[in-house]
Amino acid sequence: MNTINRPIDVCIVSYGGVGCSALMQVLNRFLKTNNPNDADGLKHKNSPKLPIYKGNIIRKVIYVYNNPMNAVISLYRRNFQQAQLRKLTGKKAPPNFTLKNYAKSGIDIFEMEQHFHNWAIGSNKFPILMVNGATMYKNTNLRKIMHFLGVNIPLLFFQQKPRKSNYKTIDPEIREGLEKIYSKFNQRLNEYPDVKLIRRINK
Repeated sequence: MNTINRPIDVCIVSYGGVGCSALMQVLNRFLKTNNPNDADGLKHKNSPKLPIYKGNIIRKVIYVYNNPMNAVISLYRRNFQQAQLRKLTGKKAPPNFTLKNYAKSGIDIFEMEQHFHNWAIGSNKFPILMVNGATMYKNTNLRKIMHFLGVNIPLLFFQQKPRKSNYKTIDPEIREGLEKIYSKFNQRLNEYPDVKLIRRINK
């Protein structure tokens, strides 16, 4: 278990490929956050119940989610797929872990939906703000984030970068495979509030 020798004002968590690193880089200028490069191992774990979170003084969590199909494309584009699979599931990548074979598998091998669910049910350690990465940079949503954090960061610090990963532009066979895996989960995310506070559970 990694133990950080300082309190963390806000820990940013995601299943990866959702654009949370840019948000972390801004917040890290004003608050104590977890490491943007995940050197402390806090960025992608699949549950707030894990010992790594209990062993650190974390005041608040922002969980960033986004279209899981774009997330998968992003991980493969940056060649992060094997390392990310270990971070999200603790499992070693199967042979020939290519994007094409992933799409053919029919399985959410990264377990992104379970990752989202585990964080959306809340924690008895800290409040969690669930944030849609696709709409995160709208002024209304940025203000909700800052209200949650208790800070007033000028909006000009937040600049949304164009996404480089879009599943709609890839090979139709791969796109169809990813849609079969993630269409229901993506629909669930589309119906989920762009910003939702999960209050600390009293147990």
